[in-house]
Amino acid sequence: MFPEFYSLGVSTGINFCINILIPSLFPFMFLSCFIVNSGISEEFGKLISFLSKFLFYLPSCTGSSIILSLLGGYPVGAKLVSSLYKRKLISQEQANRMLCFVINSGPAFAITTLGLKLLSNKTFGLIIYLSQIISSLLIATILGIFARIKNKNLKIQNTYSIKKPEIFSAFINSSIETIDSIVNMCAFIIIFSCIIFIINKLICHNLFLISILEITSGCVELAREKIPIYLISFFVAWSGICIHFQIFSIMNIKKFNFKRLKFILFRFIHGVLSGITTYILLIIFKIDIQVFSNGISFKSNFISNSTSIYGSIFLLLTSVFFIISSFESEIFNLTR
Repeated sequence: MFPEFYSLGVSTGINFCINILIPSLFPFMFLSCFIVNSGISEEFGKLISFLSKFLFYLPSCTGSSIILSLLGGYPVGAKLVSSLYKRKLISQEQANRMLCFVINSGPAFAITTLGLKLLSNKTFGLIIYLSQIISSLLIATILGIFARIKNKNLKIQNTYSIKKPEIFSAFINSSIETIDSIVNMCAFIIIFSCIIFIINKLICHNLFLISILEITSGCVELAREKIPIYLISFFVAWSGICIHFQIFSIMNIKKFNFKRLKFILFRFIHGVLSGITTYILLIIFKIDIQVFSNGISFKSNFISNSTSIYGSIFLLLTSVFFIISSFESEIFNLTR
């Protein structure tokens, strides 16, 4: 049924995996897995223990993983959490909490692909990337506060009783884990590429629906239709259902109770916060540059005529308060 749509979708998905996904993600994902499996993350984590223990209320070994998740791209954060949990360095509650804020687009996608190639100006990509980082750290801090209130003492796994793996074993295990993750990711990308082709040809061409399903195709459509930057920032932080399924596959660990509803909820929260943060940053930096190559410009001064920076900051704080207040009981229940 509709073989021409399937074949086009498959070929598009395969080309994306071969030309973009594997070359850009495989080396970094392997490096990330190796850092965790070799024990380097535990040693490096001691240097930034303040960031993880006192700010996010997490074991010190998570510090390097949090930083790598901000640099490596969407699935890297989940892969790091998976590796930490498998090595018994973090608890199930801590793993589920980390998954609320370690899923981010890397600078290569946000700044180069989105900013420079699609929006024709890397400054906008940089603003979107910074908005993601700020929003992720904000979520991590707030969840850390709730966890600190609920549990007076930070639960730290006994890493000293765990035998440190040999470098050769860490290399082999990291290679196997990376290949397994890449294969699963490519499978989902090809599947969703077919779905998007069918939707476009048979149902309707809805750029917002495409963006909800798959972020790369969505960003192409959003940039082409000159959608406001803060809305693009929302969808980039949301990351797309295709990415969500990839995370589900990575976190399919024996005896691990992955809180999928909580994960999806915080993808939406992350998107809202990123969109608001992007809106504020556009005002702060008073950007007056060409956004699209066709000459249509976007001026934050125009925005500032209708609202002030203080009003935007108030909107951000109000949104955070509303979100946390609305879902406080759910957060406590889901983190048990």
